[in-house]
Amino acid sequence: MDIGYDRDTACFTLKLEVGWKDGGVSAKTPEDGVVIRCLNPPEELEEEGGGP
Repeated sequence: MDIGYDRDTACFTLKLEVGWKDGGVSAKTPEDGVVIRCLNPPEELEEEGGGP
């Protein structure tokens, strides 16, 4: 699992890979990961109109 945060966009990026050796279960996020944005962006972004 890898989690990144971009202060400019106030978004997190999540990259996750899960596997199970003998059971065959596997899950993986897309190469670029999954972007998660804040529902309540910081006040500075709201004022500038730059919120996600």
